[in-house]
Amino acid sequence: MPLRTFVGGFPFSSSGLNDNAGCYVAKDATGGLVVLDFWLRENDRTNSNFVIMGVPGSGKSAAVKHITLSEFMLGTKLIFIDPESEYKDFCKNLNGNWLDAGGSPKARVNPLQIMPIPRNDVPDETEQGLTDYYDKDEGNGLGDLALYIKHLEIFFSLYIPSLTDKHKAVLKKTLIELYKDFNIDWNTDAKKLKPEDFPIISDIYNKLLEKAGVSKEEGKIETENIYEDLALFLEDAANGADSALWNGPTTLQTDKQITVLDTYSLQSTLNNVKRAQYFLLETWSWNIMSSDRTEKIALICDEAYLMIDPEVPQSLVFLRNVAKRDRKYEAGLFIISHSVVDFLDPKIKMYGQALLDTPCYKILFGTDGQNLEETDKLYNLTEAERELLESKRR
Repeated sequence: MPLRTFVGGFPFSSSGLNDNAGCYVAKDATGGLVVLDFWLRENDRTNSNFVIMGVPGSGKSAAVKHITLSEFMLGTKLIFIDPESEYKDFCKNLNGNWLDAGGSPKARVNPLQIMPIPRNDVPDETEQGLTDYYDKDEGNGLGDLALYIKHLEIFFSLYIPSLTDKHKAVLKKTLIELYKDFNIDWNTDAKKLKPEDFPIISDIYNKLLEKAGVSKEEGKIETENIYEDLALFLEDAANGADSALWNGPTTLQTDKQITVLDTYSLQSTLNNVKRAQYFLLETWSWNIMSSDRTEKIALICDEAYLMIDPEVPQSLVFLRNVAKRDRKYEAGLFIISHSVVDFLDPKIKMYGQALLDTPCYKILFGTDGQNLEETDKLYNLTEAERELLESKRR
């Protein structure tokens, strides 16, 4: 049904908010229709990002499905990271691409496959220095490998929290040598390579064992121990329970308008595995979102608190930077969670608060206790708004 026809069915309602495009969202307190075009850029509406918060059962999923279904009908491409298998039927009913991203050989992301860094042709005056750090710029910025090594530092820190600075330095040096063995250097254009052209986890595992053997022959006991430690840390990823997730060429692809990356099968695994996999899926999704500036794409991160590690704030920094930069690529980010408190841990507050502040669209459902207090401080609620949230109405 055309939007104009739908709105015409409410001729006596108050004015509400109507963009004359987009989709019906809700009614306001006076019964007026709220019809929004989430891709409209004017005044303070500078991005298409959402933050959706509320206790379990308050209606978050129903709201997300309503908004994303409307966007689907308007042609927006949707990528879901779904830890609770909540969008499986939704996806299949829309002839989408549902993938088990918790170990299926059809949804593998090779951590060592360099995901090309998007080129920034439009300078960002509001983010001094951000362009140089994240984008190649006619040889003045960092290349694909240099930038991706930074991503790998975060990935391995999430997966192996006990890594020391020495471990990280030796691992980085070994990775660079491994890429060289595969004819990949600082000047390589990753877009020209196929998934099979990149090393996999078992390659770095074997390289570490090889380096340990050389160090032993040379009598470098301390270096030998570091290489052996690193190989032991990666044993599971190369040959054990985690090898199904990462040890092999990337097979994850999407050719449908809606893709659900279902990670429900990871819920019984350790937090370090979940966080590392979520970070990889976010990186893969951002690569898709930033590949075409003209295609509207939304990434929906459900149960987003699972993607946060206070000990590795860089993972949250990455998500915050996606939220700040996606507007340049006609992309949007949905952060869906139970509590703002998870994002305001003192170790990550400067990044978590920015992630909650940046979105233009904030939908708050029922809450109470400490979460209500933090929400009040964050968004400066009125007394009426506090009472409404505390009532926990759906």
